[in-house]
Amino acid sequence: MTYAATISLEVTAGDVHKTTTSNSVGDATINAATAGLAGQHMWIIIGNDLLRGKIITFGANFRSSGTLAGAPGKTATIHFISDGSAWYEVARTLNL
Repeated sequence: MTYAATISLEVTAGDVHKTTTSNSVGDATINAATAGLAGQHMWIIIGNDLLRGKIITFGANFRSSGTLAGAPGKTATIHFISDGSAWYEVARTLNL
């Protein structure tokens, strides 16, 4: 995924999606283009740039446990599963 203030994640483009933050963009919101298919899994990998950890908000079609606060130079992974009407967060791992 190209990092931007608002990211439209195309869920049909595979199960693993990765982006690296940019200090010039700042914080971001990720929106899923669709709610996915029931039983579909998706992983999002977010690498933070070295200057400042970014706050990532999950918008349209996501049911997450809240915003993701990144740490400079660290990576986070988040796992979602779809019930056909929304993407539900299953797990997240921070500071990799």
